[in-house]
Amino acid sequence: MLVAAPVLAYHPDTETIDKEKVLDMMASPGLVILDVRMIMDYSKSNYKIKGAQRTSMKNLANWIASVPKDCAIVVYCNSSNDEHSSTIANKLQNLGMEKVYFLKGGWEGWNDVGYPVEKK
Repeated sequence: MLVAAPVLAYHPDTETIDKEKVLDMMASPGLVILDVRMIMDYSKSNYKIKGAQRTSMKNLANWIASVPKDCAIVVYCNSSNDEHSSTIANKLQNLGMEKVYFLKGGWEGWNDVGYPVEKK
């Protein structure tokens, strides 16, 4: 009997972080939360995670120039499969950022439990 290997919905070289840990880290200096939801998903909501910055894959190189290399970056996208956020997190690592994580469960997971959000 053949058993298929699990299909990863995220980039294997990136590290996940759960929403509870991010909530604990929110008061820490040096934390950047990065909203990378696809434009269609982003436009459907009036909110974002509290304090989150926004960029896209296309603007990533410009955005990274304004961020200290030693800060912790938590990247999130819309859905629970985390594919988009893990891809961008991996790109940030390739651009020299050292502490990059993607939020397990994304915006949907964060919003579903009522964690801090703010208007865009």
